[in-house]
Amino acid sequence: MGKSSLGTGFDALMGRNAGLVGQVSAGLANAGQNAASGEGVSRIPLALVDPNPFQPRVEFGEDEILELAESIRKQGLLQPITVRKHQDRYQIIAGERRVRACRLLGDETIAALVKEKISDRRMAALGLVENIQRVDLNPVEEAVAMRQLQEQYDYTHEQLAEELGRSRSAVTNGLRLLSLPEEVLDLLREKKLTAGHARALLSDGLADPAALAREIVAKGLSVRQAEELSRKSGKTKTKKAKKPESWWSTSTASAPSRSASPRTSSSRRSTPGSRASSEGGAVRACASSPRFRSSPRERGRCGRSTSTAGSSG
Repeated sequence: MGKSSLGTGFDALMGRNAGLVGQVSAGLANAGQNAASGEGVSRIPLALVDPNPFQPRVEFGEDEILELAESIRKQGLLQPITVRKHQDRYQIIAGERRVRACRLLGDETIAALVKEKISDRRMAALGLVENIQRVDLNPVEEAVAMRQLQEQYDYTHEQLAEELGRSRSAVTNGLRLLSLPEEVLDLLREKKLTAGHARALLSDGLADPAALAREIVAKGLSVRQAEELSRKSGKTKTKKAKKPESWWSTSTASAPSRSASPRTSSSRRSTPGSRASSEGGAVRACASSPRFRSSPRERGRCGRSTSTAGSSG
């Protein structure tokens, strides 16, 4: 009877997935079975129990703790918490809500499965998995916890996906949420936006994701409507962007029009006679110059110009 209510029930609730997910499910289910048989589980003083230092969950709703406390008062603690021994005290691996509820009830001890050798790296991953499986984390808390595993313990996206029983793209998209403005993250924390809404705001073409988020919340848009709004906003920004002028457009604008009148075109056309007349005038101006009369060098230059004008005629 105890096995059915504790082990099977919890296992059905948690499910079976790859990596740490399956291990946490199986381990905690076994803890429930051991609680019934008295093996591996002991009662420890609540005064010696400390929170998980790697707890990804930041917010604990007062109402849900009160509801859990009422359930424990009526039914008892069906699932012991899991802790690791840390010096002369205990640190929670899984079960912080149960600890808070039992303290609210005034209990002095709590049933716990005590683990002796759990590294910080392992404990951080176990804490994240336990919270994800119980759907306790909002998207921001989950992303922060994954980033913590990535930065402090060198988890790759592939390793996170394997440990959490998720696809690599789900891990990558979850981490990308942290690039959104803080105002948008606050809406996610408050559950006014879902992760699907937030992903629609990750488009590179959006000028103001926060303003778009406020519009989505105000209008109560669905995820699909938010995606459509995001696409339209991105297109609007692209249309307003002014294209830089190229050298070709500049030179084309300054070039004379081909539709000029025949009179204008003929006035610009050069003939041999007109070229000779122009050059002769230049020679006469050179010969009349004071420098021509005073400088042999200038007279030589003008002489060359004269011979050139004569040959062209």
